[in-house]
Amino acid sequence: MKNKLIILLCFVIFAMAAFASCTPGGEQAGETKPGSNNTSGECKHPVSAEWSTNETHHWHATTCEHGEFRTEYAEHSDADEDGLCDSCEYEVGHEHTYTTKWLSDVNNHWKAATCTHTNEISGFALHFDENSDGKCDACYAHVHVVGASGKCDICDTQVKPVDTSDLSDVILAITGGYSKVTGGKITTAFTGRYGNSAHSTKTAKIIEYLIGNNSSYYKIASAAEVKGTDKEGNYYEANTSDIIEKWNNLEENGKVFGVYRETINGVTGEFAVDAGANENTLYGYYSSVSTLADGYGAEGILVALYEQSQKETASNFVVIHEEGTNTYKFSFDATFINSQNISGDGGAGLGIHTNVNYFETEVEFTYDENYSLTYLNIVCDCYTSDAGSKPVENPETGEVENKLDEANVDIIYDAATGKFTLKPGALADTYTITIEQTTGERTFVNEYTKEYFAPKGFLVYADLECTTLCPETITVSLSGDRYARFYLQDSDGQKFATATAEALEWTTSDESGLSANWPIVGTAFSFKESSVRFLAKTAGTYTVSFTYQGVTKTFTVIVTA
Repeated sequence: MKNKLIILLCFVIFAMAAFASCTPGGEQAGETKPGSNNTSGECKHPVSAEWSTNETHHWHATTCEHGEFRTEYAEHSDADEDGLCDSCEYEVGHEHTYTTKWLSDVNNHWKAATCTHTNEISGFALHFDENSDGKCDACYAHVHVVGASGKCDICDTQVKPVDTSDLSDVILAITGGYSKVTGGKITTAFTGRYGNSAHSTKTAKIIEYLIGNNSSYYKIASAAEVKGTDKEGNYYEANTSDIIEKWNNLEENGKVFGVYRETINGVTGEFAVDAGANENTLYGYYSSVSTLADGYGAEGILVALYEQSQKETASNFVVIHEEGTNTYKFSFDATFINSQNISGDGGAGLGIHTNVNYFETEVEFTYDENYSLTYLNIVCDCYTSDAGSKPVENPETGEVENKLDEANVDIIYDAATGKFTLKPGALADTYTITIEQTTGERTFVNEYTKEYFAPKGFLVYADLECTTLCPETITVSLSGDRYARFYLQDSDGQKFATATAEALEWTTSDESGLSANWPIVGTAFSFKESSVRFLAKTAGTYTVSFTYQGVTKTFTVIVTA
């Protein structure tokens, strides 16, 4: 019995000791409860070496029955930004961050990572320049705008190499070199040869031109020498010469303002506004050389000749180019067949017929390092099946008719086969064009602007010769001369030009009593005489005012009965 009591007492003492080792509320010394750092007590719960995790935290769980206790409870952290928690290696993921500034090279652009993954990039793409302003539309880096010469129009870098041994490649490059041309001189000549040596026509032109930024100047000096026979068979010679100068400027509104001045037989005329000036005449020498190039100047002529040499109607194409030089020569023969109607007043009267022209052409040109055309020489011999007509008397009727001048025909043409044969002793008409161009920076500035020709002021005269200034008071009579006339000139002594006269205004105090009456209704200002006249209708005293560029001049007109 005693032994049973002892055993029971020992069990109670053991249970009490075990109970005393756990604190009230279930916390155990050395363990961590979620949200607590309580380490009171003496008992240690066994802890797993493996991590327990959720999306936001990690910890070490106990392996005893007190599973609510855990150690090293904390939020995930990823200091090395590898996408894994630095402690438990839970996959927390990583989103790269990038700079807002674009980086670029010659061809591409991208944004660099600002996180530790410096090799990561975003938005990698080729440059694009839809508006062709030389800047990438995304990153604003320079983008080459490559012209026909293979050079960038913005930075002048040779982006696309030109095969200088290939004539077609060189000519293609030259078409993009016009922007470097600053001026030049063109000499053209034509000699028409006929069977009768006394009959010939010679014409020559010398064209000098300057090209600046939005302005141009060119002068054409023409001369012609004609030797021939008139309809009555009388031999004659004639010579003519003239000079025309033109100045063109590009206005702010995109239109071209042009003026010209002519010198005929040594007499130089006044400046006149060129009503036909437009964007195509800004560099007007273009349209003064040859219709072959359709108005595209020296470069256009070269291209047109080369294209013609490649057509089926051309033959005997030969190219000469010394390697390492910028000089080319090529030649070809070509046939042109046209149906023409050259009848009519002043014409040969041959009606509709087939005209065959056979050309032997030689071309030489030189270009500079920018592929700008600096020299072009063309020699073209033309043989024709139609050398005009001559008057021939019909033996049956006695009437004189125009007949083809067989003596001057160079070609015998077979329309059925399309073949032709040069006649023995055929003489060609010869055309020559020589063009010398300068290249560089365009420094020429045209001084003849619209403002230059606008009057800076004006004077009013009493006579057509503009020798007597108009008095302040004029008297006219209804029974005599009923007109009050005013003659106007600008302060430089020039008549008002058409372009500026529109800005001149005039008024009368009573239109019913004194009305503008020159020369017809709707055009009260006479450009020819630079004058305005007013018709007196009713007796009285009137005022007439002229206004130009903010200046007003007023006169009194007294109308007597």
